[in-house]
Amino acid sequence: MDEILRRADAPSNFSVFPFKRALKVYFAGDADCIWALDGALLREFDTSDTDMIESARVLNTRQFLFGMPGTPKISGLSDVAGKTIGVLRGSNIKTLLMDSGANIVNLSSQEAKVDMLLAGRIDAIGGWIPDIYITMKQLGLDPNLIEPMFPLAASGVRVVCHDTVENDRFLDAVNVSIANVLASEAYQDILDRYGIPPSMN
Repeated sequence: MDEILRRADAPSNFSVFPFKRALKVYFAGDADCIWALDGALLREFDTSDTDMIESARVLNTRQFLFGMPGTPKISGLSDVAGKTIGVLRGSNIKTLLMDSGANIVNLSSQEAKVDMLLAGRIDAIGGWIPDIYITMKQLGLDPNLIEPMFPLAASGVRVVCHDTVENDRFLDAVNVSIANVLASEAYQDILDRYGIPPSMN
């Protein structure tokens, strides 16, 4: 995101919030735009805000439950009953998993989720690809220590904004920047460094 905004021919600034807080700030109108989801997924959190515009897609991202190879595989929601699953606070899947009988552990970071899973303190974690693999790489861990078990959601990674004339102009500039970044060698280097497959972009 830093690189996209840096290259965009439009003034902007951004703040980093935990996921649930970011949603509150955006839907309260205290931010013009939000990063890393698409409009379709955002509407699952607030159906009242139908006037959204969005940028071109930067990445495809998919949400899975992850476990450790060699442990009992969770192949669907019918298998989560009685399992202890770590999720980030404010996760979109918390209610779904609880309704299916899972025991939920709310965690504050990706690193905490990975640590608890690898320590055997929980049975599975919710996570997005490629985010979870980037976290593994940053921790110096082999991504093959965990495996995706079954998909929960999918989204395009975009900039989504409230529908205003100013935001429409801003997204025009962002779209030009996105095209330039995606075509750059620096972007390909990032994909290679973190082992992000071509199907994600």
